[in-house]
Amino acid sequence: VPHFSVSIGLERDGKLRAGVVYDVIRNEMFWAEKDEGAWLENKRLRVAQRRKLAEGVVTTGIPQLGVEGFERFVEERVAVQGEVAAIRRLGSAALDLAWVAAGRFDAFWERGLSPWDMAAGFVLVEEAGGAIVKLSGRTRGDPAWPDFVAGNPSYAQKLAERIEGKLPARPAPRRPPGA
Repeated sequence: VPHFSVSIGLERDGKLRAGVVYDVIRNEMFWAEKDEGAWLENKRLRVAQRRKLAEGVVTTGIPQLGVEGFERFVEERVAVQGEVAAIRRLGSAALDLAWVAAGRFDAFWERGLSPWDMAAGFVLVEEAGGAIVKLSGRTRGDPAWPDFVAGNPSYAQKLAERIEGKLPARPAPRRPPGA
């Protein structure tokens, strides 16, 4: 699967300040610096602006069988799959976050990532007008804060609520009588 990247994040004084994600296959350089915006080469990036979950394409990572959290992921995927247009799993969290910043995906969610998987992507998403919404009651700054949703502020919040079971499922479409 030709979807991988080189990702570098800069943290200074406990805050993420800059990030670079290089898509080797497509020769695309995503970069962002705190208060300077997010960019793909010299083009300014903005997150997608969809507000309705049903209109969005989201991406995620899937824990491997036998890894802690697999059963929880299956429950979350089922909860999300009935609410969004599509779910994708490509395999590079850093590149998925860069694509959220570029508006190619509406959101990304995952649990259990390491800082090097997400640091650069967090800066990209935030500088592109997006938000990082925590899952599981952890707070940013906690070294064990790898559980999150990224996307535009409205969409990310709604998706996080759905994942956490706080947003009721969309009613099933009504079938016409006799169908």
